[in-house]
Amino acid sequence: QSNPADTWNSFFALMQPLLRSAPFHVCIGNHEFDAPEEATELFDRLFSGQGGTTERWHACTYGPVHILMLDSESGDLSDMEGEQVAWADAQLAAAVEQGLIPIISFHRPTYSLSKHWRSETTLRESVHSLATRHGVKLVLCGHVHGYERFVVDDIHYVTDGGGGALTYDLEEKRDEVEAARPGESDLRVVAERTHGCIEIVVDGNSVLLTRTNVDGETTDSFSFTAAVADR
Repeated sequence: QSNPADTWNSFFALMQPLLRSAPFHVCIGNHEFDAPEEATELFDRLFSGQGGTTERWHACTYGPVHILMLDSESGDLSDMEGEQVAWADAQLAAAVEQGLIPIISFHRPTYSLSKHWRSETTLRESVHSLATRHGVKLVLCGHVHGYERFVVDDIHYVTDGGGGALTYDLEEKRDEVEAARPGESDLRVVAERTHGCIEIVVDGNSVLLTRTNVDGETTDSFSFTAAVADR
């Protein structure tokens, strides 16, 4: 087994062209806890201070978009009375008041038919409450090695973990999900077991998201109009 530092060195070497050409922000994920020291000695030392906070969550504004990069791993994002949720609530309120388009992002998805489906729904309820309260139309996640999109109450829950690791069956837990919550699988509108990336284009209050797979084919494309104050 390699040392975590070797993994991180390889990551930065692979990402070098992108890091030289574009802003780069990260959400903490489960693999930052593969070794006891990884989160504190690597993630915190390298990425603490993003968005002007020393927490493992932060926000960034890029043009007309305000993206919350939340912590689903070590911060209790499922606690509606907790510090992270209170911070996110205030951030979203301020973003909408300023006429920015709010987007929520975190690592571990709350909707999936893969092996990473969640039997408990406290995290889902917490995030969904934030999104509906502030008119968020897009929630981005990773973790699942493939692409899935669910639409719930006009909110697009997009998961794309197709960055390069081995992909796996996106139907593996469909029967379990349906047994636990009948009809939930119908909320998934697109799924593709491929590597790929997402592009988001903003024109006024219109947001277009396109997912392109490694073969250059369009996995998914959709748009929505953000309900924000006049900029």
